[in-house]
This record gives sequence, C-alpha cells and structure tokens, in this order.
Amino acid sequence: MSTAKLSKPDDYTGEDKDLDPEVLEAWLDTMEDYLTLTKTTDVAEQVSTAAMYLKNTARRWYRTNKASVTTFAIMKTKIRDHFIPANYRTQRG
Repeated sequence: MSTAKLSKPDDYTGEDKDLDPEVLEAWLDTMEDYLTLTKTTDVAEQVSTAAMYLKNTARRWYRTNKASVTTFAIMKTKIRDHFIPANYRTQRG
C-alpha cells in the first residue's frame, strides 16, 4: 500500500486574483481539508498553520487581528468579513 504525498495549500494574499471571493472560499475549503488530513486538531495550531499560508495583504490583516483570531472557525468568519464584499455575501445568502 503506497501513501500519497499530501500537497500543501496555496498561499492566500488578498490581492490580485485572490480578491475574487471564490478564490478565498476555495482556499478556506482547501485549508480545512489540509488541517483534517494532517490531523491538526489543536485549535491554536490550526490557526497558526493556516496563518503560515497568508501572505502580503492577508498576512498584514492577520497580524492586525491575531489577538481575536483564536480558532479556525473565527478566522474563517473574520477573513470573509474583511476580504469578501458585503454585497457578494448578501447575494450568496
């Protein structure tokens, strides 16, 4: 039985193509899968692992909000609130 190598998630920058809300949603889904597959269950470790894949504008956002981002669930809510326009969130329901 061979073991497939798990690929690491792409970085999320919050810039250029990453401004597309679908890109952020895909990144969050991929990150959630990655945390599950790597058996990262400690909540602080989940946040710090996900934060390692934030770069540029998204990393600056994280540094500013780090104290209030205590779980991956909170991170998902806050990063969506910041990077996804309110009118897009309203359309999606």
